[in-house]
Amino acid sequence: MLVMVYGTLKKGFGNHRLLHGSKYAGPASVAGTMRNLGYFPAVTLGGSGTVYGEVYDVDEPTLKSLDSLEGYPGWYNREEVVTTYGIASIYTLDKPDAPVVEDGVWRKSCL
Repeated sequence: MLVMVYGTLKKGFGNHRLLHGSKYAGPASVAGTMRNLGYFPAVTLGGSGTVYGEVYDVDEPTLKSLDSLEGYPGWYNREEVVTTYGIASIYTLDKPDAPVVEDGVWRKSCL
C-alpha cells in the first residue's frame, strides 16, 4: 500500500524509523494546506495551496504502526490522494486555528 508522508515521518525526522524496510517511491505533492501544530504538522486536502511530501510502499504491519502514531482512527483521518506513483493514503487533520506553513514543506525549522 502506498502512503504519502509530509512531516515527522519524512527522511531526516525522528519518526522516519517507522518506515524502516519500506520502499521509497519518491517525492510527491498534493493540493492542500499544511498547518504547524508545534512538533508536527497537520494537513487538510484541497484548496489552492500545495503540500509536499514523500511516498512509500508499506506493508500491513508498518501501516498499523503508522495508524497508531497518527491516532487513526480517532484523531487523524486517512484519505486517498492521487500521486504519480498511484493512489496513496495520507493522514489528514483539520486544525484551522493553527498557523499555516505557507510553502507546504515541513522542515526542522518548523519545530
